[in-house]
Order: sequence, then structure tokens, then C-alpha cells
Amino acid sequence: MGLWATVSFNSHGANGLFHSGAHLLLVQFVAVLVSAVYSFVMSFGLFKLVDKLVGLRVTEDEERIGLDLIATQGICLHVTRNDGFTGAIR
Repeated sequence: MGLWATVSFNSHGANGLFHSGAHLLLVQFVAVLVSAVYSFVMSFGLFKLVDKLVGLRVTEDEERIGLDLIATQGICLHVTRNDGFTGAIR
């Protein structure tokens, strides 16, 4: 929607926001609002479904041990610093 659009220049067009065309802006605002609500509801429903089927959280013990060790049975990152320290970051 053009802000300064007017039918005096384009008879097949529509008036913009500054020429009493606020209805189109309202329609677009409602469409954005409906899209946001639909996206939230569908995402929430899918997350709940996945949570019920397989779960989205890990146990506190798995969190404490480290997800890299639980998921891959290994350490994710080995580090060698300039001062000679070599170790693993968990």
C-alpha cells in the first residue's frame, strides 16, 4: 500500500494512507495479526505433540554430565593454548 497513492494519478489504483486509505492498512494489520496468532498456536501445538511423543527435555543427570557426552559419547572440543595447556572443554 502506498502512503501517498491517490486515484487522481491512477484511476485503477486505490487511495493511500494519507488520502483516506486507512482501510487497506487496517486489513493488512489484521492479516499480520492473524498470521502471528496462527503461527504461535500451530507451533505451540506441535511442540506439545513432540513433547508427548518423544520429550523435549533431558533429565537433570544428563544435563549435569553434559549433553555432548550423552549424545555423542565424546568430548566436543579439544583445546591447546599457547602456554602449553591441552585439555577438553565440556
